[in-house]
Amino acid sequence: MWDAGAGHVINEADYAGKKAYGGLDLASTSDLNALVWLVACAHNDPDALDVICRAWVPEAAVSKARAARL
Repeated sequence: MWDAGAGHVINEADYAGKKAYGGLDLASTSDLNALVWLVACAHNDPDALDVICRAWVPEAAVSKARAARL
């Protein structure tokens, strides 16, 4: 399944103006934030969906981790 989906590079500009469904998970202070978009494949495959994921750590969590190591 993963190899089959490796056929093209995701260029976020290809999705401008397209309908998308998104999910957002906001962290409190110590875990990850995540943003995920589900959009129709930008390469004209009507049966395919592309998933664009972003994850990041809150600044407070980074500061806390750095302080704990000192």
